[in-house]
Amino acid sequence: MIHRHLRLAVPLFLLVVPSLAAAGSATAPKRSQPKTVRAERFELTDSSGRVRAVLEMRDGQPMLSMCDARGNERVSIGVASDGASSVIIRDSEGFGRGGLVFVPGTGASLSLNDGRGGSRALLYLAADGTASLRLKGARGAEQACMSAGGKWANGVFLWDEAGTPRARFSIYEDLPLVATMAKDGSVAWSSALASLPLSTGLPSQPTLPGVGGFALQGRSSGTYWDTGGGHWIQEVTGSGKYIQLEDDSLWEVSPLDTMDTALWLATTDITVVDSDDALYPYRLINTDDGETAEARLVSR
Repeated sequence: MIHRHLRLAVPLFLLVVPSLAAAGSATAPKRSQPKTVRAERFELTDSSGRVRAVLEMRDGQPMLSMCDARGNERVSIGVASDGASSVIIRDSEGFGRGGLVFVPGTGASLSLNDGRGGSRALLYLAADGTASLRLKGARGAEQACMSAGGKWANGVFLWDEAGTPRARFSIYEDLPLVATMAKDGSVAWSSALASLPLSTGLPSQPTLPGVGGFALQGRSSGTYWDTGGGHWIQEVTGSGKYIQLEDDSLWEVSPLDTMDTALWLATTDITVVDSDDALYPYRLINTDDGETAEARLVSR
């Protein structure tokens, strides 16, 4: 009797256990896999469909650009392959007005520029520990510098409007030095080391480039977000030098191509694509006759 019950129970056990295991695996929560979106370019648009921000790979470097309602690039953030990084702020005319740049092995700088794109104030920390604050006049000549640390002198250096050194208050190689200079650069008075040039021990002017083409000094050629077809000429002026498209974007044509663009007519269909020319980074394609012109975006 017992053996008969065992003979019945064993097959039943073999049937029930796999069923329970299958049911358990069916009801067990699945581990969610992280969702990944991969692309080389993302665009953020406003309610009117205008592109206001772009995250993209530009020349092999990740770049984040943000623009105003007229399409003018105002803030750009980039990281180069060597680790150099920058944050650049521009005005409506495309001039860099402020920027934070870091270059590994060189240093970091915070720069403030005027409305013409010229550097007026620069706070710089070199890789060797030298810190300096440099101020320039409206004409671009250096006017004042304060430095500390590193291998250079700790002190204050002053220049006149012409850029001639005129005064120095510093400690150089453990020696205090107060000196004034005449307009011809000669020492007018010095507390010590009368033969020591006023510029001795002065930190050199740092040169920290922007990243990924976002140089702080000078004017940006502008970034155009609406590349592709569907455009047409609104007006051609300056004997072909300037072309205004239907979206009010104004383009300056390369002098090598103005002979052709001078003959382009209003309502001509235009396709805008990227160009390899550093000065004129876009190509306007006249789809009516197949002619092309290198151009840069002036305003939007």
